[in-house]
Amino acid sequence: MKKQLFKYRLLLLIIFGLSSSINLLGQTIYPAEYTELWSDRSVYFSGENVLFTGVLKSERPENILSVVVYVELIAPDGQKISQAKLKLKQNNFHGKLAIPIDVLSGYYFIRAYTKWMRNGQPEDYAYVRIKIFNYLSDELREITDSLIDYSSTEKNAVNNNPWF
Repeated sequence: MKKQLFKYRLLLLIIFGLSSSINLLGQTIYPAEYTELWSDRSVYFSGENVLFTGVLKSERPENILSVVVYVELIAPDGQKISQAKLKLKQNNFHGKLAIPIDVLSGYYFIRAYTKWMRNGQPEDYAYVRIKIFNYLSDELREITDSLIDYSSTEKNAVNNNPWF
């Protein structure tokens, strides 16, 4: 009885080991897509259109799976201001995003990604930093030109460090 139980456990261990190694090998089949993005300029007024162009690339170009790319105008806090969904043509895309007339003056970002890229990290998306001026309002968005909030990172580093 103990030998059968031992053989059964050993068989399960072997099957589990083989299936997990097959899964690990299967992970390399999916291509690592990435986008490159350019805008027509870096300074805009509210109410204008941002013209952009980009290209979808992969480590192995024959394995690009995406047919659609998403492009968004976002604030540094991640808030979507405007967005577009574009069909790829020979792995290229271009279009325009409307800047709302009521947007505050400050730094914003255009980002591009595919559905496959959403399986990874947002840091892997393509970003272009732009500056928008709203001549109709005196209000300013918080002055930051980065998607990374360094002030909270520094506070956490100081608070979590036992030497401070």
